Amino acid sequence: MKTVCIVVGHSHADGGCYNPNAEMNEYDFNHVLAGHIAERLHSRNVRPIIMYRGSSYSGMVKDVNATNADFAIELHCNGAKNKNAKGAETLHWHTSKASKALAARLQTPIHGLLNERNRGLKAIKKGDRGWYFLKKTAMPAVILEPFFLSNDESLKLGLTLREQLANVIAGALADHVLNEVTQ
Repeated sequence: MKTVCIVVGHSHADGGCYNPNAEMNEYDFNHVLAGHIAERLHSRNVRPIIMYRGSSYSGMVKDVNATNADFAIELHCNGAKNKNAKGAETLHWHTSKASKALAARLQTPIHGLLNERNRGLKAIKKGDRGWYFLKKTAMPAVILEPFFLSNDESLKLGLTLREQLANVIAGALADHVLNEVTQ
């Protein structure tokens, strides 16, 4: 059975971007989303492993590598001072064709569901946000930023469509994992 490691970005202590109007942070949103994705992957015969950040980011990457998963995703939400910023983007390591292919497979249905600005695929290099996870994982990996949690309307949309978001992420992941790994 093929395996996907789902990393919940940030931690309970460091929740990431915070929306004071909804009293919600990235961790609050994504730890629920991770469970929904895992359930749907399991039903598609892909083994999910949910990973939470421990005391260090580098330690979490070592833990992800120890799973020997076929692919890894890290769940985040964007945040900006501009409360009108919106859109979905998917980050991948700039030299990894396998990560870029996974990013493309995920970006399209996420953007299609939420129908906000398509911020596209972001090729990440050393020093950019998310570089350590994307470079140091032993398997192809991406970081998902489906919407801006700092935008009240985008967050409301994300909450309303969270289970559907899990469906499109799990569906795209399962299709990619089962097709890529068997080729």
